Amino acid sequence: MSSTSTASVAPVAEPVAHIRRETDRFAQVAARSPLDVHVPAYPAFTVETLSAHIGRVLRLFQGILAGHRVTVDQLPQAPAGGSVIEWVCDAVEPLIKLIERVDPDQLVPFPHGAGDRPARLARLAGASLAVEIGVHRWDVELVLGDHVSTPPDLAVSEIETVFTNFVPRLASSGVAPIGGTVNLHATWNLIGPAALLAGEE
Repeated sequence: MSSTSTASVAPVAEPVAHIRRETDRFAQVAARSPLDVHVPAYPAFTVETLSAHIGRVLRLFQGILAGHRVTVDQLPQAPAGGSVIEWVCDAVEPLIKLIERVDPDQLVPFPHGAGDRPARLARLAGASLAVEIGVHRWDVELVLGDHVSTPPDLAVSEIETVFTNFVPRLASSGVAPIGGTVNLHATWNLIGPAALLAGEE
């Protein structure tokens, strides 16, 4: 399931370009990483299972923009082993074709209980997906410690997602204490949301 909200994430300038680039980078890093290693930022995920997650999210958005009420349980299972990397890449172009050609007046079922909304908002959905992939691209890069820069507009959307999605969900769930002060430090080299967020209790 995607961990971003299409209703709240600020649109990035070129979601299609971001989706292509972030997925390609994710796949490159995952292919060079041991598949059974746990991802430091998400210990419940291994490189293989995080790759499967990305492939399923891409297919979830494809189903949504095609007008289907797709649930996570209805998505195909990812292949095991190294084949999962190619499976991730195979989902990109069919999704992008839908984003680019969908009838702007067609109602499509948006995720996270957002209801049926005009497909003209598909680019907003694309921006949300770009954030999802971009965050997990950063996560998988932690395995090898090999990070590349995050485009500024995507980094801004990733930061906004923290405040509009993750923080409210954590606060309401009681999983983690929410409080204190968060300081944002802008840098010339925007390498990822973790580089811009510093919290103090």
